Amino acid sequence: MSCSHCGKFHKNILPKIEKDFVSQGKVKVAFVHLPVDVLSMQAAKLSYCLPKEKFDSFIEKLYDKKDWLFSTDDKRLNYYAKDFGMTDEDIQSCKDNKKLTSDILLARDNAIEKFGVSVTPSVLIVTAKEKELITGTPNYDELAKHINAKLSEL
Repeated sequence: MSCSHCGKFHKNILPKIEKDFVSQGKVKVAFVHLPVDVLSMQAAKLSYCLPKEKFDSFIEKLYDKKDWLFSTDDKRLNYYAKDFGMTDEDIQSCKDNKKLTSDILLARDNAIEKFGVSVTPSVLIVTAKEKELITGTPNYDELAKHINAKLSEL
């Protein structure tokens, strides 16, 4: 959540991938948080504590509003969570959810250990034949061309 390149990917490339590939049933997208500090972990947890239909909008809001990253506490981050309907009690319950913390860390560790993710953003393309990791902020046209090439191999 603290990666500006991830924010650009989420805002400029992911919607096109969803329109051109996901909505067509050609690919699936899995979003994995890779928190690097306490605030980015809190942001990740809050995104999962919201109703599913608010996940993407909340993530986008946090990518647009970077002020929460530069605070010494989570008040600004909590302010944004409240914009999405969370109460103080919801936020505290989410913050205290140790299983959610464990799940996020497990997903992060799996991305790193099993798939070699070491840079954000990363796009993992998995087919029956292979797994390929594309790192950094790809150009949409090049990424779409690459995905189409992989789809034609199936």
